[in-house]
Amino acid sequence: MPAIHLNVFNGIVPRLHPSNLQAGYAEVANDVSLAHGSLRPWRELLGVATVASGTKTIYQYGCCWFTFDSCADVAIWKPKCPRIMVTGWAPYPVVGAVSTDANGNCVIGNACCQGWSRLGVVAPSNAPTATATRSPIYDEKKQDLRVVSYVYTYENCFCEESAPSYVSNTVQINEGTSVAITGILPPPEGWCISKINLYRSESSYDIGTSKKVQTHETNFFRIAQLETSATTFMDSVAAKDVGQVLSTYETMPPPEDLKGLTAIYGGTTLAGFRAGNELWFSRHGESWNWPEAAMLALDDNIISLESDPTGALHVITDGSPYTIVSPEDCNDRNCRQVIRHMEALPGVVCCSGRGSISTPVGTVYVSSYGLVLLSGNAAPVIISQPWFATDDWRKMKPETMRLGYYAGSIFCVSDNYGFILTLDDATHPKWDTLKLSTISDRPKEMFTNRQGELFMHIGDEIFQWNAGKSFRPYTWRSKLIETNTYFSGSAGKLEGTGSVDFTIYASGRDVFSEKIKPNSIFRIPMYGRHSTHSLEISGIYEITRVYIAPSVNDLKEAIGNG
Repeated sequence: MPAIHLNVFNGIVPRLHPSNLQAGYAEVANDVSLAHGSLRPWRELLGVATVASGTKTIYQYGCCWFTFDSCADVAIWKPKCPRIMVTGWAPYPVVGAVSTDANGNCVIGNACCQGWSRLGVVAPSNAPTATATRSPIYDEKKQDLRVVSYVYTYENCFCEESAPSYVSNTVQINEGTSVAITGILPPPEGWCISKINLYRSESSYDIGTSKKVQTHETNFFRIAQLETSATTFMDSVAAKDVGQVLSTYETMPPPEDLKGLTAIYGGTTLAGFRAGNELWFSRHGESWNWPEAAMLALDDNIISLESDPTGALHVITDGSPYTIVSPEDCNDRNCRQVIRHMEALPGVVCCSGRGSISTPVGTVYVSSYGLVLLSGNAAPVIISQPWFATDDWRKMKPETMRLGYYAGSIFCVSDNYGFILTLDDATHPKWDTLKLSTISDRPKEMFTNRQGELFMHIGDEIFQWNAGKSFRPYTWRSKLIETNTYFSGSAGKLEGTGSVDFTIYASGRDVFSEKIKPNSIFRIPMYGRHSTHSLEISGIYEITRVYIAPSVNDLKEAIGNG
């Protein structure tokens, strides 16, 4: 007589009818780890922090959690410069230095700049006034008469310098004549400006390789660094004592309405977007400098940005996705290759960053057709379609989905569904069994830290995935098992590590449900003969094999045959 034998436990394929699934696949696989080809429980969530009510964004920096009450995007700078930058939270992009207090708690700000400040450095809005202290005298022998003018800049607590002010009026002076500089404006609040730098123009001739060819050059050289309260300065600095040349002519702070702040992988360039289709970039190595010359205007409205491990930037829009490829030191639009993929795969999650995530194999984002993978500059692939047809996908409210990443798998949660999909088989080799399973958690947001651990924001707490002391109960129900002849089981055996709840469904009806101790034969009361069965297992212990047979002898024969 035939026997029902399960020795490999697979995930689910929702797009197929339960009777059309291949052997070992499941109709239900909820909260179960299938990485070993057996049924194993995940650990329960571990609470690690509490957050304020209304929190929408969580971010871990080092051992500290930062929370925001809006759909914010966060980027960090290099480890030697401990600071984080945020868009979508304040009315403008902000930056904060991360430091610790006397109790070892993380705080934003330092002695120079308390709390958050605006990202970038604003330029002075006026021109200073220059007045010579005596009238110029032309001496044919000395020939020391020259024309000078002045500009000034602001410098913030991060030693980042603004573009210069408008140029002052010009004055003629002799060497040694002092010039009074007035009209220096105190810096505006909110930018953490700590110094004012004053520059004076100086002219010279560059004779080049031939004394007959002379090029007249004028540059602004620093002559003083002033406190932010200073409004005047008396210039008596000799030409030979001037300091560094002004180099921040094209420095600009980011646009006030910049969103989607993203650090491009492998470099020191940031990206963001505004006004629907404008894609902005910081200058390489200068997080505070966002030149308009680097801005790209795309043909679709931008929803979110993600950085690819190759250094490319993926742009999710309301139409086709884009890939932006550029060398690490690119500083203008001419060195950036814009690839607009032909297939229209619009992103549907408007809370920037919730519906897209950067993973070691590329960017994954939620579209109206399924989960889309963008890897390097390759064409996009809808990676969820082998499991979810488009109509299945749209029943799961994709517009509410949020994504997480853990150990080679994508965690995707909407308001009415949650699943784990294996994505990275190269770094995390796994059995084919672990492809798709569901989870019961419905976090508001998920975050993967630098160590690869996944955290979930649920209620007013942050939990770490699979890190609790106890195990969470799982439920796994087999595919619809069809037998060539009518079948009725009277004996069974489960192999595993502990007792589980075991249910037999015959022709869709619950005919047997008991808590079964594994590794020993158990009897099944008569329930009639049926041509379709499915088996359901729930518990917290590992189960490796299941046998059901019409008699004890048939069961022993099935066990002996493996």
